Parts: sequence; structure tokens; C-alpha cells
Amino acid sequence: MSAGYNLSDNQGALKQEVAQRPQWLDSELYPFQSHLVEIDGNRIHYIDEGSGPILFFLHPSIGWSFMYADIIKELRTRFRCIALDLPGFGLSPAGPGYQHTLTNDSRLIERFIQMLGLTDVTLLAHDITGSIGLGVVGRRPEWFRAVIILLGFVWPLEEYPRVYRMVQLVGSPLFRDYLADLEQRLSAIQEMPALLIFGEADGLLKLGWLTRFEQMFPWHRSIVMPGCHHFPQVYDALGVATAIRRWWEEEIEP
Repeated sequence: MSAGYNLSDNQGALKQEVAQRPQWLDSELYPFQSHLVEIDGNRIHYIDEGSGPILFFLHPSIGWSFMYADIIKELRTRFRCIALDLPGFGLSPAGPGYQHTLTNDSRLIERFIQMLGLTDVTLLAHDITGSIGLGVVGRRPEWFRAVIILLGFVWPLEEYPRVYRMVQLVGSPLFRDYLADLEQRLSAIQEMPALLIFGEADGLLKLGWLTRFEQMFPWHRSIVMPGCHHFPQVYDALGVATAIRRWWEEEIEP
């Protein structure tokens, strides 16, 4: 199916809005065509570049799809790269009353993938969106081919008190229930291939989170990026893109 095929009845208005990109957005740094799709009152902006196996990028709880611009420029000659902006981030205005929770964001991502008719997807997620995106993988494993995790967590955080205090909404029982359910769901799809990328200087590496992901996904390749902190896609975009390409060509489609 073509990207953005289902833009509801106000398709013309959405196209006009896409054409009016903000003046501050440098077209050389972000040289992609914009698309919009409406989901539950949110106008979701996304880019859809290249052709081939689908890489689906989820930005962390800060930033937007721009964070992956350099990686997408490197990989769009080999992959179909799709990256959206969550409601209220980047070029996606949030609908009235939309609240960011793991459940709400994960269901929105699920609806987005469904509306675009995407299958055989490789998810690339970072930080809390690892939990959000992998929630879709856990519920719809038949849609996915592999996962790429740039840091993140998919388990309850009580045993990590410093992280526990930092994560928004972690005091909610629903937050913990979501993560406990996710960890159980993912244990049932251990055959899913995974590329795990952590920054050498990220404190989460010392907490043993890479090892925990390795145990969760036995078919994995782990890469620790030298000199990188919590955002390897920013510190070394070329290195991340190269790691993805090599992993794909050597392990997924040799």
C-alpha cells in the first residue's frame, strides 16, 4: 500500500498543511517529503523515504523524527525508512486532551502501522519508546521481522530506584502493569532477531540493561558505541547506520 493512503475525509486540508512547513526547518538538514495521517484526533506527521525492507523509527520522549535524519539519509538507498513524530512533538500537533502514557502511545503506534498497511517491519526505538514500540511487537508479532533497540527498558523499574524516580508517570500502577505485561509478552517471541546498540558512556550500560536485553532476545547482535552517551544516533549517526546495514546484510538477509 502507498504511504499515507488513508488520510480520512479531510485529505485535502492535510495535504495543504503539510505544504506549509515551518520556515525554521532547514531542507538541507531534513531533506524529506512530509506526510500527515489523522489518528484519534491527532495529526501525525511522518516521513517515508526510500524502498526495500521497512525500518520504522520511533524517537525518544524528547526530540522528534529529525533526530534520525542523518541515519535515514544513509539508509534510504537500502531500506524504506519511516519515522513519525508523536503527538505534540516535531510537526505533529496533539489532539485536544491527548495524554502521553505507555498505553496511549503504544496503541497510537499500532493504529499508525495498521493504517499504512505496514508488514514485515523492523522496529527501531530508543529509551521509553522502546517500551512503547515493543508493546506493539508483543501484541502484533506477526507484523514484525526484527527489532533494533537503542538503549531502553521493557521491565518494571522498582529495582532501579534512580531511574524509577526519573521516568514520568512511573508512580502510576498502570505504568508498572504495562511493563510487567510487556515483559511477559516478549518472553513468548524470543526467536525475534534483535540489534542492540548502547552508548559506551551511558550509565544504563553499567546497570546491566544490555545483558538483560541479550537474555530477552537470544538471537541478537550487541554493539557498544565508543564515545557515545545516551543518544548514539546523535553522537555517531554514521556509526549507527553502518551497524544497521552490516547486521542486516550479515544476519538478516545474508
